[in-house]
Amino acid sequence: MHWEVLNVRGLGDRGIAHIRMDGTLGEISLDLTVWLAARLSEGRVTWWSWYRTEQEALEAVGLRE
Repeated sequence: MHWEVLNVRGLGDRGIAHIRMDGTLGEISLDLTVWLAARLSEGRVTWWSWYRTEQEALEAVGLRE
């Protein structure tokens, strides 16, 4: 698998990252773009989740476009 971070943005203790993944997992070829939403506390990630759209990721951490 190859991971490429396309963009990262955030505000305070919340942020999102736009990530592209491609490669082979077992016999399955993957090429997808996902959004990661995360919350931080004292410089550490305390929660994170994957989303299919930017809007979903923004809403998960309470940010707007």
